[in-house]
Amino acid sequence: MDALIQAIATTFDNNANLVAVATGGLHLSEGPTESTDPYIVFLVTEIPFWGFKIDYERYLITFVLVSSTRGAAEIMSLYTKLKACFDESGMSVTGYINIRFYRVTSGPIERVDDKWTLSVQYECYLEET
Repeated sequence: MDALIQAIATTFDNNANLVAVATGGLHLSEGPTESTDPYIVFLVTEIPFWGFKIDYERYLITFVLVSSTRGAAEIMSLYTKLKACFDESGMSVTGYINIRFYRVTSGPIERVDDKWTLSVQYECYLEET
């Protein structure tokens, strides 16, 4: 899981378009106590999966896009850039073959603690090398 978390952070850092709109950065598990909006929080959950003869590691990655700007424009800009960065991502994960990384759900836009949020989930299959 650590290698996947590092790969997600590196992929974010190397994508100038996403970094430019997520000015508050990318954070693991919880948002910062003080940050410049907008920012992204991500969570990684392992899901057991066994193939016929190959054991894959399967993960659900949840990105929570956060903005204090009222309306959909800023959060949708974040969403567009996130999709461009991570949809069917062939990102390199140290020690693994990245079989597939794809978006499975997104939405709804909600207001939480005076912030607007949008959850986007991806599923990832990895094979240890």
